[in-house]
Amino acid sequence: MFSMKVISTVTVAALALFTCFSFARPTTSDTVPLLSTRGQPTCGNDPKIAAGTMTPSSLLDRDLVPRRANRIFWCAPGSATYVLFTITYLVDPGSAVMNLVNAAFTTLMQHLQQTGDGLVQNGLFVMQGANNVELYVANANNHQQTYGVLAAAMWALRNYMNRFGSGKVTFSVYDGANQVAEGSID
Repeated sequence: MFSMKVISTVTVAALALFTCFSFARPTTSDTVPLLSTRGQPTCGNDPKIAAGTMTPSSLLDRDLVPRRANRIFWCAPGSATYVLFTITYLVDPGSAVMNLVNAAFTTLMQHLQQTGDGLVQNGLFVMQGANNVELYVANANNHQQTYGVLAAAMWALRNYMNRFGSGKVTFSVYDGANQVAEGSID
């Protein structure tokens, strides 16, 4: 009788354990937030938006001051493009750096209007500015940059620099989760 009671208790405990495991499965509901976005960096120009996710066009109108950080995440409006950058040396706002960023953005927008989007030729975009300042952007991580993504990245750099100052900078360009380019202004 004793052994039958022990066997029944063990059987019930095992069935309870297996029942718990059978109910454990991934959630497929669209209403549950994805756990993978936890800890994901947010846009410095809108901390409510995870960098690399689609941003609203109204991002243009936000006037938030980002936290001081060595690495700055700045998102472009109406896209999943963002730039992760570090300003290594601040310079005067009316500087050759700012002029070069403005010229690069204008050049890229003109290209998009005249030719349309496409891969950046040879995976390399280089522009010279005054005072020997150079913008250099190259494909990265076995991905290719497009003129549209590069224009959005220049918008993001320009937007940040217009607000908080320009300088020599190293940066990475992301299109969603993919790093597509690395660059510098030196």
